[in-house]
Amino acid sequence: IAGKTGTTNDSKDAWFSGFAPSLVATVWVGFDQERSLGESEEGGKTAVPIWVHFMREALRGVPDRRRPMPEGLVTMRISASTGRLASAEDPDAVLETFIADKMQGGASGSPAAGPAPAAGTSEEPASTEQIF
Repeated sequence: IAGKTGTTNDSKDAWFSGFAPSLVATVWVGFDQERSLGESEEGGKTAVPIWVHFMREALRGVPDRRRPMPEGLVTMRISASTGRLASAEDPDAVLETFIADKMQGGASGSPAAGPAPAAGTSEEPASTEQIF
């Protein structure tokens, strides 16, 4: 599941467009007569919760379908606090995806330091329930 937020100037419109392998949905929040939603309103705060609620219901009982990783990409565990390669013991590490042939090999502490996984491999992504 992935998507993109959007907010117009002066917060007159906020939206989120997202998709799953079997469903695409867009949520728009705004007024019929153009006016601001309010200074702090934006797609990520206003439209995303509506989209998440809809997708939870719409995808209830639909089995997860994982998309294969495109060739030439690698996924590595990165320290959330340093942005460098994470040790296997780091409980706060996050998965990040890199273009394999653009990585700088050997730079001490860079995400490219150390052996990279084979192209096209990755750890299992989080399920939709973990994301929401």
